Amino acid sequence: MPNLSVLLPVYNAQKTVSRSLRSLLNQNYPDFEICIIDDGSTDGTLEAISRFSDPRIKVHTFDENRGLVKALNAGIDMIDAKYIMRLDADDVCHENRVGRQIEFMEMNKNISVSGAWCYIIDRNQQKNIQKLPTQDGDIKARMLFNNPLVHPSMIFRRDVFENHRYNDGYRHCEDYGLWVDMSIDKEISFANIPEPLVYKFENKGDNISHRHFKDQLRSCSILRQKLLQYIGVDFSDEEIVLHNAIAGNSLSEMDMQLMQWKAEEWLLRLQKANLLHGYVLPFCFDFELAQRWLSICEHSLSQGVLSPEQVLSSPLITNLNNEQHRLVEARMGCSMSR
Repeated sequence: MPNLSVLLPVYNAQKTVSRSLRSLLNQNYPDFEICIIDDGSTDGTLEAISRFSDPRIKVHTFDENRGLVKALNAGIDMIDAKYIMRLDADDVCHENRVGRQIEFMEMNKNISVSGAWCYIIDRNQQKNIQKLPTQDGDIKARMLFNNPLVHPSMIFRRDVFENHRYNDGYRHCEDYGLWVDMSIDKEISFANIPEPLVYKFENKGDNISHRHFKDQLRSCSILRQKLLQYIGVDFSDEEIVLHNAIAGNSLSEMDMQLMQWKAEEWLLRLQKANLLHGYVLPFCFDFELAQRWLSICEHSLSQGVLSPEQVLSSPLITNLNNEQHRLVEARMGCSMSR
């Protein structure tokens, strides 16, 4: 039995699946299999896959399209390897990805689930690195606002799926839903390797993220509310609108001066709740809240509506340690120079 199985669900991916498979078969670390779940494709996806004769490729087919969540959970049931790695049929692995992530998990036995930074390739073939928090506490703190893990960059210890599966209730946010459910499990720790190991290609014309944007927003709001309830925060409908606006950095669409102070009050409530509940270390949680506060204030700083002293005098900033305070001041200086 191989040490690793790459879980690769496919549906009508004939244009991209060959590129993804080649990136896997050309890895520097060879001891793995590829578990492909064809979710009832009606194009030439299976024909494209059949051109590869590598024995590591195992193909399982559904007679009809059942959806990504059912395909992922079915694949998990079929896999006995120590590790499960994810990839989507339109993404590409760096040649060192498999070996690097296996090495990381073997050296960090306390980590249950980990991802990596990614290259984002836009429609003009411009390449940018998507940087994400790397430590468990920082990842969980970010999770209260946004998804801090890139799904096709993930590797899991197989045993984490004994108690957790993808949930069809989180429409088009099944990955974020899984992370939130796992973050509530105190036995599970996260990490991101600060190296770009996956190439993601933007294709705004057809991908799910843009076709189902409203469903995603709704699911993300439900998941944020789940975490807020978990850390003991009571909230009104108005406060959820505010929290979602902070998460989406869209307070500028509201009355800015009024909302800034409402947002500060809200973030301070979250800070207090985390201290009482112990969701993550205050060191991590407080720095995430400070970053949110800076994002809220950036426009007002650049326009001279707020002074640096007003921003820095917030308890969201004054509670930071010296290193974090220096990072805040550096970012604030960049905001004011725009």
